Amino acid sequence: MQFIMRILCFFAALFRHWWQWMSCAIGTLLTFYIAETNQPNAWIAHAIVVLAVLFLLVATYGAWSDERSKVEDIKNKCRTLEASFDERKPKFEIRIGQV
Repeated sequence: MQFIMRILCFFAALFRHWWQWMSCAIGTLLTFYIAETNQPNAWIAHAIVVLAVLFLLVATYGAWSDERSKVEDIKNKCRTLEASFDERKPKFEIRIGQV
């Protein structure tokens, strides 16, 4: 069940990034180009599919990058916490001599 939840969370993050890219100005510029040059329907379909796949690859990197930065933040917090614990360790000293 946990695996399914992870997959669903990944696809939700992927969709968020992909939707952001699909609604950017590049799609609008492509639409204006198509309208201006009067391209055939097959060309339009191929251009949109190529753009969607390209944006899917970029969105995959975006989702990975978000998760990577979260992991690095956690690691940095752990290092800071370990350093503060190291500073608070008791420092014992053993002296051998007369009692």
